[in-house]
Amino acid sequence: MTKRPERPSGGGSRLARRFRKQWPARVGLAALVAVLGYANVSFTLAEALRRDAGRAYALAPYDGRMTARWAGVLSGPEATASDRLRGDELARKALRQDPVNVPAAAALGFNAQERGDAATARRAFAYAERLSRRDPMTQLWGIEEAVARNDIGDAVRHYDIALRVKPELGEVLFPVLAAASVEAPVQAQLVRTLTARPPWSEGFVSFLATRGTDPQATAVLLQRLDRAGVKAPNAAKAALLNALFSSGQSDRAWAYYATIRAGVSRDRARDPGFTGQPDVPTLFDWVVVGDGGIVGTIGKGGFDFSAPASVGGPMLQQVQLLPPGDYRLRGHSSDVDQPDGALPYWALVCQGGRELGRVTVSRSSQSEGRHAGMLRVPQDCPVQTLVLVARPSDNIAGLSGRIDHAALEPLSRGGRT
Repeated sequence: MTKRPERPSGGGSRLARRFRKQWPARVGLAALVAVLGYANVSFTLAEALRRDAGRAYALAPYDGRMTARWAGVLSGPEATASDRLRGDELARKALRQDPVNVPAAAALGFNAQERGDAATARRAFAYAERLSRRDPMTQLWGIEEAVARNDIGDAVRHYDIALRVKPELGEVLFPVLAAASVEAPVQAQLVRTLTARPPWSEGFVSFLATRGTDPQATAVLLQRLDRAGVKAPNAAKAALLNALFSSGQSDRAWAYYATIRAGVSRDRARDPGFTGQPDVPTLFDWVVVGDGGIVGTIGKGGFDFSAPASVGGPMLQQVQLLPPGDYRLRGHSSDVDQPDGALPYWALVCQGGRELGRVTVSRSSQSEGRHAGMLRVPQDCPVQTLVLVARPSDNIAGLSGRIDHAALEPLSRGGRT
């Protein structure tokens, strides 16, 4: 029996190495995904068939399907020259047995491509696509061939077809398609494609937001989709905003936040009455935190919290980008009843950990539950976090209560920029 191809060693193929050299980085990225996707998919298919393809062909050499399956195994990305010759022979036989045999045509195309015979590969794959658009190898080669012609529209069309036909290809195609989306022509074509809402669109947008290489370009893409009526999932928006912030682009993170939360202002805290909590909060929204048994929930116009006896720590926070100046924090609580040394407090903390000041939450039985205090933001603290902190309590029942209002605002117009 003909020698079976060995498992590839490493992630790429000779084709991948050739395209790395042939194309500049701008285009080579898309070419590389086609090649790597092609190699990975063809190898995966070969692995699935390897156990029985040769035996099936030996038992039914008259069956074009079995002939084509064995031809495909012998035409994998790491096949030897003799394997490919045998694969071509079998593929031609399969086409004589069944002239509409797509895998056989694809095997001929792949072997021709590996030999550098682009014209033969183009004819073989064009024939395969005329027979059926459902062959993933044909579509992956189509991406490669379109990139070679610098035809971004056709390349994205083949991406679309491949991902519709075989959704699991997203694992291979999403990473490099996401990386290529930073280029304006690719992004423009992606917007047109995603506006049609293909079944893979939500998965790709989520991948882009959480694992994309350029959060700024992703933000532009999501904004363009939004204007076209395609809404990204809230989880994707939150992940993207947090990625922008984590990469040190706090101003761009805020600019993106302002597009998804109407009417926000960076000179004050958001949602003082706890009435607009999104289902997936960003770091510029109220975020419940805490461990060691601290529990907090936002709902019904307030923040309810509890902490076991002798346990303290942060319970609630919201990132701020307050301009330098003086600010007043005003709040209202209910059901807070602790000794002075165990009352919770608000802290405004600079990025890096420097605390700018505190405002204690008074007992709810005093001042009708109101509390207030002054905080100052210096010039050298562009990013802050407003945090509600629990102090350890000696009360056997621990700490509990509710904050139903928390406003942080500039003391005067002089505190604004």
